[in-house]
Amino acid sequence: MMTKTQVKIMQMLTANITGSFSLTDISRQLKLQYQAAHRAIKPLVKDRYIAADNKRYSLNYKMHHQELAYVESLRSKELLQKPRNSTLSLFIADTIKRIKEDNFILIVFGSTVTENKPRDTDILLIVDDIHKTETLEKQLGVIANMFILKFDIHVISHESVYDMLRDRGETNLINEVLDKHIITYGAETFYRLLAKGRPYKNAG
Repeated sequence: MMTKTQVKIMQMLTANITGSFSLTDISRQLKLQYQAAHRAIKPLVKDRYIAADNKRYSLNYKMHHQELAYVESLRSKELLQKPRNSTLSLFIADTIKRIKEDNFILIVFGSTVTENKPRDTDILLIVDDIHKTETLEKQLGVIANMFILKFDIHVISHESVYDMLRDRGETNLINEVLDKHIITYGAETFYRLLAKGRPYKNAG
């Protein structure tokens, strides 16, 4: 069971999947005392939730996918419970209800995650078969038209995710999502795709 401080650290790292941070970075960003941050991180490193390399810490997305999904659920709840995101919350709930797929991932990404008044809302749906993407993109468009928000809809397959993950450093949809996302459904599946498609030499 993680402490509240450990959960905060994990939320910070899941929000910045490709990032690495010093202990000073973490303590400053989360407004923690340095020693408190150090005590919290040590068990996370030992249990391999976090990878440590040259006194810098990053998310180990290769393991503990259920726990990472839990941390992502907290981040999702935090975003969708904000009064300014009430319409987005209704859209997400409606989409999850209407998508008749057994295995999908639904992500909010881009400026909605970082800004109070984004121009539009970027939505990514990831499904297991490339042949489903066109139909589901149309379906999401129909759902989006029921709401006053302006949505930018993207639907891709697992195969496309793997292709984009291989292009580290390249500007593409998935590389943008990694550090600017809220996973509203299917977080465990997302991290399994990430672990398979983006091997991490320091992840243990």
